[in-house]
Amino acid sequence: MILAIQQAQGNEKRNLTLKLNIPHHFTGLNPQIKLTWKSKLFSSLLILLVLPLLAMTPAKDEVHILILGDSLTDGFGVNREDTWPSLLSIELSKEFSGFKITNGGISGATTSSGLQRIQWYNLKDKPDVIIIALGSNDGLRGVRPKDSRVNIQKMIDYASINQMKVLLTGQKIPPNYGKEYSLEFEEIFDRLAKKNRIPLYNFLLEGVAGDPTMNLSDGIHPNENGHQRIAEGMSGFVKNHLGSLLKTKEEI
Repeated sequence: MILAIQQAQGNEKRNLTLKLNIPHHFTGLNPQIKLTWKSKLFSSLLILLVLPLLAMTPAKDEVHILILGDSLTDGFGVNREDTWPSLLSIELSKEFSGFKITNGGISGATTSSGLQRIQWYNLKDKPDVIIIALGSNDGLRGVRPKDSRVNIQKMIDYASINQMKVLLTGQKIPPNYGKEYSLEFEEIFDRLAKKNRIPLYNFLLEGVAGDPTMNLSDGIHPNENGHQRIAEGMSGFVKNHLGSLLKTKEEI
């Protein structure tokens, strides 16, 4: 197939011939076709041919894990290096390499800000994995469980569209909020995990909540021991569900 392209240059016109080896039965076109295009259209053709090549970027050497949370993740009352995301990184580094963990915790955060925060991180340094550890403040503020569920679903949808793997952590609230509300709140995370078929860590504060030796004097936020316990529990959870993404030290 031969395309004869006429390109204008000033007051002169120049004929360009482009030969494409395409069988007639495939294209359904007469092999002798003469098309006259303006130079802008010719440039557009070149752009369309080049763009797919530019999109073929090499794979990332480092798996970026973003932990999106509140004060339980941010580390209220403890040093940054003593937070469970930092300790989780240490635990995983004993076996794996080629990854980084970002502590995306903000004290006081609720699920309502989750989507915007994921979008911001996606523009800054796209995560490969998102661990959603939000919801505790929703429960403490009496937010309708339906609203919290919708907010988390939006995060999951956005992450899925942008090819980010999602892990979810369950949350619980003190019993003084009423049995009906407490149960409805706890069901948020199980329902979302089943609906979206994503891994669920049943309770972020497993082995920590209600234990004075694991919490600060406020009885709500984990102390250094509590963060260590969370990191140990999350380490096994992450290994089980992200092991195929992470490189063991033997593979390096």
